[in-house]
Amino acid sequence: MPRWVPRAILLFFNVLIGFGITWWLIIRLRTLLVMLLVALFLSFALEPAVNWLHDRGWRRGPATLTVMLGLFVIVGFFVWAMGSLLVDQVTALVDEAPRYIENTEEWINETFEAEVDADDLVNEFQEGGSARDFATNLAGNIVSAGATVVTVTFQALTVLLFTFYLVADGPRLRRAVLSVLRPDRQREVLRVWEIAIDKTGGYIYSRGLLAFISALFH
Repeated sequence: MPRWVPRAILLFFNVLIGFGITWWLIIRLRTLLVMLLVALFLSFALEPAVNWLHDRGWRRGPATLTVMLGLFVIVGFFVWAMGSLLVDQVTALVDEAPRYIENTEEWINETFEAEVDADDLVNEFQEGGSARDFATNLAGNIVSAGATVVTVTFQALTVLLFTFYLVADGPRLRRAVLSVLRPDRQREVLRVWEIAIDKTGGYIYSRGLLAFISALFH
């Protein structure tokens, strides 16, 4: 038997065991890995604003906290506004639905000389109808959904914690990662890292600005 055959067999089983252990760790830690990926994306989005404040004399810690608080306020206002709008619009639609149905029924009968009877459909929107009950219970359903969201608060706080440190200690983290690479690799990785930060932040801020302008004009 050639000498390389036992070594090849041993290498094969070592690689197989390594893949098995890696897959087992990914399955066990998939929630943590997803949170780390989300935190990395958020850090890319927030770091341009933090860098802007840092260039104007702010320390990175307070600058990061300020930007994250601003983001929290904006997201909270958006969720509150959309939830209130959803409840109001669905309730208004159900309230006006009988009139819409009756007008449509009258128009069809007069235009096409038909004999359409939509009383059963109208009753669905009257007191005791399923559609009316849905609109009445919508606010309670949203509260229940909010209670479900509370159950993932720990994960959200974990993501925010990771994001805070990735942004506040961003330069130190980059130096630590680049210190294990060759100089030519350091320049290339740093360039790609900075491009990712600039492009992600630029996209998020441009979308936010366009959304604000659209909302203002509407």
